[in-house]
Amino acid sequence: MWYFDSWAVLDGQAFVSNRSADSIDAKATVFLSVPDLEPVPIGRISTALRAQRAGFQDGFRSPDTGEEFEFDDLEQVREVIRRAYLGGGLAPVPTPIEGPTPSPFRREYGEVPEPSYIQNGGAYYEEAVKKLGVPEHPKYIFEDLSGLSDRSKRKGLLEEIHRSADKLEPFLRAFAEASLLELARMNAKVVHLPSARDTFVCWTHMLRCLGYWEVEWDSPNKLALTGIEREIAFDWARMHYLSLLDKSILFRIPCPLRRKWSGRIQSLGHKLLLPLVDREYFEMNNQVAEVIPALFCAMVVVLTPELFVSRLGLLQSRDRYRLVGRACEWLEEELPKVELPEAVESQLTNFAWRRLGMNRDRFEEEEGGLQGILVR
Repeated sequence: MWYFDSWAVLDGQAFVSNRSADSIDAKATVFLSVPDLEPVPIGRISTALRAQRAGFQDGFRSPDTGEEFEFDDLEQVREVIRRAYLGGGLAPVPTPIEGPTPSPFRREYGEVPEPSYIQNGGAYYEEAVKKLGVPEHPKYIFEDLSGLSDRSKRKGLLEEIHRSADKLEPFLRAFAEASLLELARMNAKVVHLPSARDTFVCWTHMLRCLGYWEVEWDSPNKLALTGIEREIAFDWARMHYLSLLDKSILFRIPCPLRRKWSGRIQSLGHKLLLPLVDREYFEMNNQVAEVIPALFCAMVVVLTPELFVSRLGLLQSRDRYRLVGRACEWLEEELPKVELPEAVESQLTNFAWRRLGMNRDRFEEEEGGLQGILVR
């Protein structure tokens, strides 16, 4: 059996050994690290134990009994390290308590524009779901998508989602538009700053490549963003040179929140990470409207210049099927797929939600009036 000797959870690195529980007589010791998690043989287990002096935790044990968790093979070990590493990304990024004294030449002058009312992105998505006729237990397209949590059913369900790309299109578009509204709403007071404008322009470009933003301002599918378009000049020529390979933008875009979702979810990246870490996520979130965020984010992840094929207009239907198919393929590969002991699954799930719980509650802030004019 394989046991963790030392583990840097947030760094995605671990030493594991083939040995008996609580023994240092190892048959083999290896080191694994993200992204490839390929085992590197280590000559002695003492090297693994010494890593605890460098910030690695002492093994991986049950918090109830203190016994070491055991694993049948390195595939299970890889899965644990990978999912725990992803779960670490659900917490806020550490920042210094006090930064350096700003230079007086970095001070902002000039009148800051007063933000106009912008609709809440979560409310926009909620209303769109209602208009699409999906009640709490939908039969509109799929009656139950909880099978995405089951490895034996997942591939078949994702293939059906791929075939139903045209029916899912209204949901995907609604969520894409909601993400843009939420980004505009959360940044309305700082849109005069270059960093905020750049994020807005980059995200707009990403949505355009996905087919959810049209160039023409009078397009019937164009989403009006009162107050924001006056502050930003959309340089489509410049957008042409923006890279589609920076997928970290998902962690800079605030996630539109339905009222039933956790207020601790800050970004689209958080909404994507949860089902990648929590194996039972889709058992509780089994409606079409709940699965759409993961599918949409996966489309962003797989989007490449090669798949962005319609620069002068909307994507064709076959382009849409192609994008959704690549996204489903990615989800099939990245969702939890290795059978783990139930106690280990419980630890991974609890870890992910504890990390998420370290974030501020967006609902509490808005109800407390911190959003002021921006709250619907």
